[in-house]
Amino acid sequence: MSDTVYRSSMGRYMMEFLNHRRSLGYKALDVEFALRSIDKHLQDSGFTGLHMTEQAYEDWWRSTEGQLPRTRYQKASVFIRFLKYMATMGMDCYIPRLPRMKSSGRTPFTFSEEEMCRIFSACDSLRMKERHTESIMICIPALIRLMYSTAVRINEAISIMMRDVDFTHHVIRLTKTKNGHERLAPINSSLETVLRQYISFRDRLPYTSLRQPESPLFVSSRGTPSAVRPC
Repeated sequence: MSDTVYRSSMGRYMMEFLNHRRSLGYKALDVEFALRSIDKHLQDSGFTGLHMTEQAYEDWWRSTEGQLPRTRYQKASVFIRFLKYMATMGMDCYIPRLPRMKSSGRTPFTFSEEEMCRIFSACDSLRMKERHTESIMICIPALIRLMYSTAVRINEAISIMMRDVDFTHHVIRLTKTKNGHERLAPINSSLETVLRQYISFRDRLPYTSLRQPESPLFVSSRGTPSAVRPC
């Protein structure tokens, strides 16, 4: 639990809404941070009501101009969910439509099979010219193949513990996900072969802690958790 305190006239209900989301199993970090920004605006603008008006909402929406489109969309989404919650509590609040999500203008890139083969080959060819105890080179081939096979995010992959890998049921349990909900990633036969081979090399490192279920799957040459971070 965080030490977040909302101080606007709607702060009490913001805290109740945040706790409600958490009670449903969400980490609700997006809700916590969005409400913090909204709460500050309501304080700064002198809003003192418990019933959100159209004018007050529009004033807040204009205050977000200059922020990234995705940031504005996410904050508006949280605000609208909060106002709907307020309505269920008997508060007569204005509930706007969710704004359209503007395109980022970026064109998604999809690697071809040939390109992926070259990436895998490059991973397999990695060699250290000098000894670096914190190098994560040992896990790169398996890490890249796991991300390709399961489509998990990099931060989800490096958070996998040995206890999360279930070869019996052919799944990996993901506990640290973007939305805070656990989910399962499938292990196909080729990925299982890669992971078993990687684990056999990993377990040759002279660190007894790696034999524990709570040890990280992807580690450095020193046996420490992978230092890879999402861009």
